[in-house]
Amino acid sequence: MLTDAQVTGLLGTDINEVRGDRGGPGCRWYSYESQASVAVDFPKITDNGLTAIYAAAKDHRYKFFKEMTPVRGYPAVAWGTNDETMTHGECHVAVGTSDQSTVEASVSLSKQNVGTKDPCEAARQVLDMAIGNLHRTP
Repeated sequence: MLTDAQVTGLLGTDINEVRGDRGGPGCRWYSYESQASVAVDFPKITDNGLTAIYAAAKDHRYKFFKEMTPVRGYPAVAWGTNDETMTHGECHVAVGTSDQSTVEASVSLSKQNVGTKDPCEAARQVLDMAIGNLHRTP
């Protein structure tokens, strides 16, 4: 999903990688040094893609919802049960890759960057890298 160089550029060299399955493949990288983390997932919780996230926001299940600049032409939204962008430096961004599927990134900023950098924009940039990598795969 991300190259070693991309992960090192995002988090430094003291990194732990965990492969997960949130109903679909995914990876999480955590820096012990900065306590920052990045995750990329291909969830299969629903077959409704971004429509499911829009519906949850409309039903007020997400207190935080923001449309973002598209990622490589794909629509993107930031969402969460609470807005933790400035208080905890955390954000989840989903990109609709088809009507049925999304690719999602979650970012938790290092303590020094909380309140100074936008974690949603950081998550969007992670998705740009991941989708770019997928487009390069033969």
